[in-house]
Amino acid sequence: MIPPSNEMLSDEPVKLTSSLISIDYQPTLQEKLLLREAQLSQAQRMAGMASWEWYFGDTKIRWSPEMYVFWGMSQTKLK
Repeated sequence: MIPPSNEMLSDEPVKLTSSLISIDYQPTLQEKLLLREAQLSQAQRMAGMASWEWYFGDTKIRWSPEMYVFWGMSQTKLK
């Protein structure tokens, strides 16, 4: 057992930390989606990967931000 230090024996608090979390808060579907997109983006960035989407019958292809980095292109120039 570790003996208490002088700080622990004083009447003054050494440090106080608190947090409050509302158990009533439920994230919206949009908030959940944004969080998942951010997590996917971070995982792709960390793994050095990228992704793209193309829907049959559509002429547009959507690249993830990491795809632009992968190919060395500016996302703003292509839009």
